[in-house]
Amino acid sequence: MMNYIAVIFETWNPRLFQFYSECRNDYLKWDPMLHMISQNLPFSSIAANFGPATVCRWHRDALNLVFGWCVVWALGNYDSKYGGHLILWEPRLIVEFAPGDIILLPSACITHANIPIRKGETRYSVTWFSAGGLFRYRAYGFRSEGEKKAQDPAGFQKHQSASAGEKRWMEGWEYFSSLDELKAFYSGGSS
Repeated sequence: MMNYIAVIFETWNPRLFQFYSECRNDYLKWDPMLHMISQNLPFSSIAANFGPATVCRWHRDALNLVFGWCVVWALGNYDSKYGGHLILWEPRLIVEFAPGDIILLPSACITHANIPIRKGETRYSVTWFSAGGLFRYRAYGFRSEGEKKAQDPAGFQKHQSASAGEKRWMEGWEYFSSLDELKAFYSGGSS
């Protein structure tokens, strides 16, 4: 399943997939004792929700990479016509989300939840994600915020400035591809 999800991620968002992969690989070089969840899927964390009737209340995954993706895989035995729907607040979408369905979404910036299932049904989920702090720690030269601030006060202040934050936000969205870019990429052009 993880290889399948990796193919989906890399197919639909090759630049973001590469960014995650580079981050993971840099951590493995920095500390060879670290272990990967998967050889191909570059997320750092996995969570299993064992139900038996898993319901996700309204939230954003604010500690994840803000422009990053998280994967949700729905499992169980429930009628997706009556429950288990995924609700995405800002885009104003309610998505039928059947057992076995997978979605990749920017869970740190889209408020999401799911509709409860009916009594007697079961719903579980597995999620893959990477904490935003891992990317920040790497950007700080594998140092904590406190270490960066103490060792490089000017660099820390620059990184914390509003203009630097806005620049990172815009750079984050540059990882996303338009459909035209994906068509060009897969037809032999470049992205």
